[in-house]
Amino acid sequence: IPIVVAGDLWGAMVVSSTAIEPLPADTETRLGKFTELVATAISNSEAQAEATRLAEEQSALRRVATLVVRGVAQTELFAAATEEVGRLLGADRAGMIRYDGDEMVSAVATWAADGEHEPVGGQWPLDGESLPPRMLRTGRPARIDDWSEVAFRRGKLVRFTSPKLLKQALDD
Repeated sequence: IPIVVAGDLWGAMVVSSTAIEPLPADTETRLGKFTELVATAISNSEAQAEATRLAEEQSALRRVATLVVRGVAQTELFAAATEEVGRLLGADRAGMIRYDGDEMVSAVATWAADGEHEPVGGQWPLDGESLPPRMLRTGRPARIDDWSEVAFRRGKLVRFTSPKLLKQALDD
């Protein structure tokens, strides 16, 4: 019996028997009613998870907005926004860059779940196929799943979550 949640096929419920006698004639009807209850439970669970996610996002936005209203320095605001995003998405690391003139970017905030992160500062050229040049060209979000092919320094920066390990890797 298909399990339909919010109008979309979510999955199916299957029953079988090894007995010689077939299952009762009303099996499909009974199973259909049961899967309606299952679909309702799934829908409620997904709705609750979505409501929780939205509440967490709203709380994060409220914390950042409070900093804006208080007029904190940009460094504090960028650091807070970067941390909020990292925590909301369950990331190991998060960062914020600024596009500078002359095809350069600067790191304005970094955050790491383990508490250790790269220092802010420095400029890097917009070269290769890393995320900043892609986003600058397209104006759209971008994603890289395999950083092994990304330019040496930036690829290592992403692959090594600990600054200590990163420094060792860059020194090699």
